[in-house]
Amino acid sequence: MQSIVYALVNPAMPGLVKIGLTTRPNVQARMSELYTTGVPLPFECVMAIEVDRERGGEIESSLHAAFAPQRISPSREFFEIEASQVEALLRIIPGNDVTPRFNDEINRPDPSDIEAAREFKGRRALVTEQEFFNSLDDYGRLVFRRIFDMGRRENLRFN
Repeated sequence: MQSIVYALVNPAMPGLVKIGLTTRPNVQARMSELYTTGVPLPFECVMAIEVDRERGGEIESSLHAAFAPQRISPSREFFEIEASQVEALLRIIPGNDVTPRFNDEINRPDPSDIEAAREFKGRRALVTEQEFFNSLDDYGRLVFRRIFDMGRRENLRFN
């Protein structure tokens, strides 16, 4: 029997990666289970590998341990990391790449979900720190400079 170790992202949760394991026949089945009324947009699969069931749990646990300092909650599988970090590790683990490729009707998400995710990503205005500071008056720059400095000392990430 096989299991699938996967890395998922969600446009509604920028900066977070879900690292998980499923024994479902494919990762799309697991993604469908995760797309509930409490999740505004569907998950996107960064990478999924199929491995022997016994190795799946070991691989998932190892990835969780490797990224433990960036884990959001001990009881959740979400990590504040770049998706490429998990993908790089999954690529070197022996197994079958079963990452969904949405070129057939079976694997294709609902078009309205795809459009909703695209629109959401487009609405998120990303500005540089300098652009943000330029938009403030002198007092605002003073206040936010202190906040940003404190955040850097505490290793906080500002999006």
